[in-house]
Amino acid sequence: ISLTINSLEAVKTFLTHLKIKEIFINELVTFKNIDEHIELIKSIKNKNKASLTIPIHDFFSICPSYTLLDNNEKFCNIPNIEQCKTCMKTNSLEWKSLFHGDVNISKWREQWLTLLKESDTIICFSNSSKELILKAYPTLETTHVKVIPHIIEPIAPLVYKKEKKKKNITIGILGGINYAKGYGVLKNLIHEIENKNLNIKVTLIGEISDSIHSEHFKITGRYDKKDLPQIIIDNNIDIFFIPSIWPETFSYTTQEIISMELPIMVFDLGAPAERVKNYNKGYIIKEIDNSSILKTLSKFTKAVK
Repeated sequence: ISLTINSLEAVKTFLTHLKIKEIFINELVTFKNIDEHIELIKSIKNKNKASLTIPIHDFFSICPSYTLLDNNEKFCNIPNIEQCKTCMKTNSLEWKSLFHGDVNISKWREQWLTLLKESDTIICFSNSSKELILKAYPTLETTHVKVIPHIIEPIAPLVYKKEKKKKNITIGILGGINYAKGYGVLKNLIHEIENKNLNIKVTLIGEISDSIHSEHFKITGRYDKKDLPQIIIDNNIDIFFIPSIWPETFSYTTQEIISMELPIMVFDLGAPAERVKNYNKGYIIKEIDNSSILKTLSKFTKAVK
């Protein structure tokens, strides 16, 4: 049954007619008046004695800047609350379009903490996410925070012969790219490749939020998962790079690349780094800058010679 309900009051009325056993909050990003929604969820749970599950797909439960990118456009790592207050006043990233006026981050945390404490289970998809949730909310019962990674259909290992006379290295980027997913990183990297005339090509298998024009950069567009191995072969990808600058909670693209047993580079952030550290074809980039990316790429090229 599919329903369209146009107001929160109408939702409340509708829910009074239901016997609810379980509440699963998949996502609240883009919802306005979060405080009202939090109170509604708690009242439904208590009235129906329902179980409450909260999955951590992002960090909206910690901050309106749900990727935890601060006013300097970097991962904040959850500093003290005074720094958070300063950040909220000057942070103008994409999340700000969802809010009018100032955000009271202290009140935000207090409201979310009441909801998290009401939950029966908080599901994290990586240990990294669990650590961040508990850093923000140290009074939470750790037994309520469970790490249950997503299960994805594996892709068979991909083995293919590279071009014998290939002179350049091709870096593959997989998935949709916006600022948090590494748009700025890619733009700066390609600019350096152009300026130094390096034998490096970057191929994005997916889409990007803004254009990058360069002979060194190619976009293949959206893809069907079943076609991915052939796209990789057709584009002679040597190594993949996850340019995300926020601590992703899982990263399907990272898992797909590992599943195909292909080389991969990631920054030392979040779920991608957590898995790549235990992967024999994985490379961790210590700093988010061109120098560190190219040094890591050099380690890879030396290893495969």
